[in-house]
Amino acid sequence: MKSDLGCGCLISEYYDEDADFYDERNPRAKKEHICCECGETIKVGETYNKVTGKWDGNICSYKTCMPCANIRRDYYRMMDKLGFDYVTGKSAYETETKEPT
Repeated sequence: MKSDLGCGCLISEYYDEDADFYDERNPRAKKEHICCECGETIKVGETYNKVTGKWDGNICSYKTCMPCANIRRDYYRMMDKLGFDYVTGKSAYETETKEPT
């Protein structure tokens, strides 16, 4: 594994919110692709996650192997359960338990 077991998680679970248009699919590869997160090869016949959209005037497509897509999905589900605020970068727990200054 090229990423030494790290996950880049380049695409937010909320990538559709700021997109002019957005499409997500899980096709079967007709040719080899490179996962945009771990850099591993997505082989012919494997299912992968493909996100295409237009952000800030640029049309982009991201291909992610299913192990990385599942890590990303589970990570964002966990952060949502913890009440993570994506704007402040803090969890609801941190905000509630912080000592007054």
